[in-house]
Amino acid sequence: LTLRWKNIWARQLQYPEQTETTTEPFNPQLQMAQAQELAQLLGPLLDQKLASIKESMVEILQQVTNQTQRMTEAEQRISTLEDELDKAQKSIDLQQHKIIIMADKIDDLENRSRRNNLRLVGIPESVKGTELEQLLKIELPKMLNMEEARSHYLIERYHRIGPPPLKDSNRPRQIIFKLLNYADKMNILAAYRKTKDLHYQDHHIMLFQDFSCKEFSKVCQALINRNINFSLMYPAKLKIFLPSGTRIFNDPLEASTFREYSDLYPLGKKEDTYT
Repeated sequence: LTLRWKNIWARQLQYPEQTETTTEPFNPQLQMAQAQELAQLLGPLLDQKLASIKESMVEILQQVTNQTQRMTEAEQRISTLEDELDKAQKSIDLQQHKIIIMADKIDDLENRSRRNNLRLVGIPESVKGTELEQLLKIELPKMLNMEEARSHYLIERYHRIGPPPLKDSNRPRQIIFKLLNYADKMNILAAYRKTKDLHYQDHHIMLFQDFSCKEFSKVCQALINRNINFSLMYPAKLKIFLPSGTRIFNDPLEASTFREYSDLYPLGKKEDTYT
């Protein structure tokens, strides 16, 4: 039967016109046999193809299962990390809040340790040793009209702040001195505020309290360069003395804005109308 099919296919390929017109009588048994033979021929091929497809499907199903498991594990890990991150963020916020409180306390303690200190700005670097001591104990009370009180207040120690300046620098270092009593410091400040201008050896000098706050340092330096009187107040306040009156700033940015505004206009004109 197989040989018969081969002969039929070969004849169809060799004489296609004759095979199309050739007809054979219908024989059910022959057709059934031919179908069975064709099934026997194609069966193994189909089984082989279906087996390979089945194996591929099994592999794909296994991969999908693995990916599903991995996605489930990833979702669980992400959920766990989100919970831990939320806990960590709360802990960080709490620690930052504590750090702010501790920083404020440390700043308060540092300012309390400096409460008897005063800073003297503008004294030439050539003034040192006994001459500097005589300036603080004798000359300064004279300039502040405190000659009667000079014998009452005592200076524990004094020194200049920072390393020696460069040779070509015209800016002397500040002098810081510590008084024994806080009341003496306040009396010196009160006398300084009453005195409009202080000079020593043709140098303009200024007197300030010693605070740990650094936020107003740039603004203070700009005011010094413009010869505008000011004072620092605790905690972290800047008080500027103008011809139109005094202004107090709690925010360094606001004070810096005022300084930038005042640089555009002469002192005593537009500054007086600043709000």
